[in-house]
Amino acid sequence: MLSKELNAQAKKFLYELNDARHEYSFSTSDKWAITECTASKKATIEKEFYPVLFTECNPDDLPAFASLVSSLLNKTIEIDVVKSNPSKDRVFLVAYCLNKKS
Repeated sequence: MLSKELNAQAKKFLYELNDARHEYSFSTSDKWAITECTASKKATIEKEFYPVLFTECNPDDLPAFASLVSSLLNKTIEIDVVKSNPSKDRVFLVAYCLNKKS
């Protein structure tokens, strides 16, 4: 069972995502990507896309958190696999619109 803290964080993340959709006038045809990633991958995404929404999560909780967000959005979460130490380096869940480049 997920903690109340993770549930609240997921609701906040989804609220911010919905808010950004309205604030930046995204249409229903705009495609969004949501990915678990490392700090370096997040920086790369931030340079390429705008807006970028993210939340930081404990590496042990990230898979469960991403699964919760995925189920609430009915969307598959991509995973940035890092060969060196994937479970400890991936700490961000990042959302960005594929149609909006910086």
